[in-house]
This record gives sequence, structure tokens and C-alpha cells, in this order.
Amino acid sequence: MSASEAPATFIPLTEVRGPLELHKESWRKGTHDLVAGDALVARLDYGQWSGKTRAQAADGEWGFGRTKGFSHRTIKVVDPGSERELASFARRTWKRGGDLELGGASYALAASGMFKPAWRWTRDGRELLAVEQTGSLGETKARVTLTDAGRTDPNASLLILLAIHVALTTTSESASASAAAAGGASAAGS
Repeated sequence: MSASEAPATFIPLTEVRGPLELHKESWRKGTHDLVAGDALVARLDYGQWSGKTRAQAADGEWGFGRTKGFSHRTIKVVDPGSERELASFARRTWKRGGDLELGGASYALAASGMFKPAWRWTRDGRELLAVEQTGSLGETKARVTLTDAGRTDPNASLLILLAIHVALTTTSESASASAAAAGGASAAGS
């Protein structure tokens, strides 16, 4: 049984002391682990055949899914057992980020920076957390910073995992669009 298939034991976010890092051990596997030192805090597992993403932490498990394509901008947060929709993240078309309504609270996600973007969740104008992509070819793909308000937010684990998912999806879409544009330019020049 591989590490991504073995039952994982996650430490609660409230017990984390120190920096959080997103690790991806192998380019062949779709698993990303959020760790604090050697402790596993959360996991994103991209289904290679299903196209669905499974997000897990000590305080919950969620599924992320959306219709593929540029014009389909909504990411649905579902209960993985029942597929019941829990929330819907509305991505902004021309600006990186979006909005989420969850448990009676409104959250906004926005990105800044071009080559190593930082994705920041806010609630009522207060920053909760930031996910900073490293742009690294190494194992560490991002670093997560929680504010005091973020540590006490009841949806912090979900917000971290959703921000990571949006960041990775946006990076993948940008790479695909760049490759398509380069291919089109190359074909036009032939």
C-alpha cells in the first residue's frame, strides 16, 4: 500500500507550532501533503483517473470538483461520501481569486505576485492566511502562514486546502494556455 493509500493520521491545525509547507514527493503522483516539520496536517489527492480532488485534514474531508474549461469557473466543495454540495467557490474570470460563502460567513481569496504568487484569504477585511507558492522544482511547493484570526476560524483547514487547490489549478491552466499559444505561434510561422 502506498503512502497516499494508507490511512493517514493528521494533527489538528490548532496543535501546529511552526511553519506549514506543502510537499509533493513525486511528480508521478497526484498527492500533495501539508506538513509542519515531520507531522502531517492535511492532504490533497488529485484523482488521476476520476478528475476529482480529495482534501483531508484532522477536522474534515472534502471533495473539490469543477467542469473543465476556461469558461467554467466554479469549484464545488462537496461531502465526499454523499456528494452533497457544501459550498461553491466562484472564481473571478479576469482577476485571480474568488469568493466563498460557507457556514454563514463570506470569504474572499485574492492573489498577488506573478512568478511566485501569494494567495490570501480574508474575512470581513481581515487576513486569515496566505499560501505562497515557491516556484520550486524541489519537494516544497508552497508555504502557508496563518494569522491569529486564521488559527481561530472554524473553516481554516478547508480554506488552506482550497487556496492550495486554486493555486495549483491556476498554475496548471496558465502553463496549458502558454503551451497552446506557443504551439499556435509556431504553427502560424510554418
